[in-house]
Amino acid sequence: MEVRAGGSRLRSRSSRSCPGQRGAALTLFLLAAIAVASGALSIAIMQAFKTDRWATRLTHQALLERSASAIRHWYRSHLADLARRPESLDMQAVLAQANVPTPQGLGAASTALLSDAGIPGHVIVLWIPGPSGQPARLDVITGMVVAPPDCLIERISGIDLQRHALRATSDSMARMARGIERWARGRRHLEIDDIGCNPFRAAPPCQAPGLALPALDHYVDAGQVDWTATGITDAVTKDAWGAPIEVSTLVDSQTSRPPFSLSIRARPPFGGELTLAAIQPL
Repeated sequence: MEVRAGGSRLRSRSSRSCPGQRGAALTLFLLAAIAVASGALSIAIMQAFKTDRWATRLTHQALLERSASAIRHWYRSHLADLARRPESLDMQAVLAQANVPTPQGLGAASTALLSDAGIPGHVIVLWIPGPSGQPARLDVITGMVVAPPDCLIERISGIDLQRHALRATSDSMARMARGIERWARGRRHLEIDDIGCNPFRAAPPCQAPGLALPALDHYVDAGQVDWTATGITDAVTKDAWGAPIEVSTLVDSQTSRPPFSLSIRARPPFGGELTLAAIQPL
């Protein structure tokens, strides 16, 4: 196309893209696509890594919980002995006796015998290090545990287990006392002198029909008394440590006037006594 302007001739041509420019644009597009794909792949790899690491952490946590449960069961089975063992526990022996698997990385430690309000026990800690590889640390004297944030730990308190045994024994003794009191209430209607007769040390003329309790002038093993024959079904003969529960109708008992009582006693392996009275209902 020609245009005349002031006697001059101007020539205009249609612009055309150069093949080199088209190639450069295609190359840039491909590089951009590769970068996007690479970024997506990196994100996928990172996500897979995080998922795998989380799955590993859950597996380790489940292992620790099972191991801690097995050690608690082992500790309960040895409560009486452990209450008198002052030194730290040999954790390799404990793990073996409790049938706890010991994969690489599992750590275990025990304190010496600690005490809280007179109740003794060991603190045991299990751990599996995280990505940092740093273990947990247990102070054998205080029971304090220090662990990095990525370290998984489980803590077993022998003091809590001994305290639970103490509470369980007290509850058993209380059920026993209530059962004896129900039996004494039933005998009241059979006694000649009603509440003036001591149902726990019955003697003529107060002796009622049926089998009475023997006169227990000292504390004796409750397992030596034929409770079933008397009709008492809630008697307990062992405490939570496996030792005998004892009874007496004279020691620590009210025998001079109503309400009369019968004494029940347990002796924890770490000292002291638990005593409870079954009291004659009036």
